[in-house]
Amino acid sequence: MKIRRLLVVGLAVVLGGVALAGCTAGSAYRTGWVSTTTPGEMTADYAAFDGDEEAFVRVEAGETLHLAYAATVDKGALTVAVLSPADETLWETRLTTSTEDRQEAEVVSEAGGRLDIRVTGEKTGGDFALSWTVD
Repeated sequence: MKIRRLLVVGLAVVLGGVALAGCTAGSAYRTGWVSTTTPGEMTADYAAFDGDEEAFVRVEAGETLHLAYAATVDKGALTVAVLSPADETLWETRLTTSTEDRQEAEVVSEAGGRLDIRVTGEKTGGDFALSWTVD
């Protein structure tokens, strides 16, 4: 019975990962990468990360995206940004080597559409955790 339960849980985890793969997009070089992305949350811990990791959020005109993040940068640089549907930067912060940071931001969508929450690593090592809500 235990083996069957483990198989069911394992299958659920694999299928959940496959289903969530369509929720984010990104291209990057990664070493030691362990991450989780769910609706409203993105976390990663890594030895090396160079590239982009993204999540997309649909908002209506006048709605506010509430973003909270915590990050540790052991080497290189890490940028967290929110981009408009037209790929314009609405909010951004850049962290460099030997930095620990925790911030919250609010971004009001003027026109609505799909916002891009983008994390860009530049030969970085460390971790990050982002969460967001829309209202």
